[in-house]
Amino acid sequence: MSKLLDLTVESFTASQLAIKVTNTSRTALDKQLTMEITLPKVLLSVDIRKAADKAPTKVPPISNVDDVVKGTEGRVSTWAEPETTDHFVTLMFFNDLNSSGAEIPPMNLAADAGFTTSFLKLYSKQCSHA
Repeated sequence: MSKLLDLTVESFTASQLAIKVTNTSRTALDKQLTMEITLPKVLLSVDIRKAADKAPTKVPPISNVDDVVKGTEGRVSTWAEPETTDHFVTLMFFNDLNSSGAEIPPMNLAADAGFTTSFLKLYSKQCSHA
């Protein structure tokens, strides 16, 4: 099976992680697509951590974080889900859900096209070293 997407860290600073997502399949991706990235909770912004903490009370147990994760507009919606250990958060990207969770026709990602998604305020003071 050929690789559909390439995920590359474009930049990483104390305040932001930027990941470039590129369609490498040589054809448009116009069907349902889900991507997941699991990160240590302590590295994420308070807004993303709070959204993940609230997720288990929802059906399905995920919280939209489009207002915090940037660069995905018109491509995918972004959702946070806590891991069972409470030490990690999975960020999920769906091309067939809008920010309210309603199903929509899958957003198309043309061949060789891509986007960069940024997690703002990535660094947590809990990680600082004296």
